Amino acid sequence: MVNACKIRCETPDVADGLAKLAVPASALTHAVETAYFGFARCTPHHPRNYPGIASWADGVRGLADKLKTEGWQLITVKGQPRVVNDDGSMAITVATGDENTGQDGTQEPRTKSGKGRTTVESVFRNGFLFPQMEQDAEERIRLMQVRNLWVLLLYRNMTAGKVYFELSRPITMEHKVGKTRKQRIIGWSERIILPPVEVEPIANATTRNEIQETDAKSPEITVEIKRRA
Repeated sequence: MVNACKIRCETPDVADGLAKLAVPASALTHAVETAYFGFARCTPHHPRNYPGIASWADGVRGLADKLKTEGWQLITVKGQPRVVNDDGSMAITVATGDENTGQDGTQEPRTKSGKGRTTVESVFRNGFLFPQMEQDAEERIRLMQVRNLWVLLLYRNMTAGKVYFELSRPITMEHKVGKTRKQRIIGWSERIILPPVEVEPIANATTRNEIQETDAKSPEITVEIKRRA
């Protein structure tokens, strides 16, 4: 059975979705702003992979900083940092998405790069807790000690001067091809789309910035790399 993705993009619906998760919108916006500042402060003299790493790391830090006051804490699961709520039932990780991130169109976003086994296992568990089981989900999570994984997905459009983002719950990975290829997240059960963060635009950013994907030391750390001109 294929579950349709619930998209929240209107202000009242977004507020309702975040309230159910006990996640303040200001915490997500702060994390995205912090991630962008991490990227923007880099120069052409930094190593080519550093801007993406700085953006990702500062995004995680910004999210943890803001949610700490709500009782959340930062943990690491097999190399992947996650911010977890006070009862351990929900976790948020940070990732870069594609150009469909933060858009309410028919195309679902995908992560820009493949994820490791830890994410694959969590997404599989998310898919097991499908919407029809909503009344049972909290009890199942408690008994199984399963953290319901959500992703703060962001996409920088430097030409437009906007960072698009959403808080979304992944349930589907692409089929694995070959022995070494990692899988991207391609499907979601719910997407909470927030207004983009406005940043200083860069003319001809698509041609001026070389975009690549790479893995950092941890198999779960994936970043988008842009070299500032």
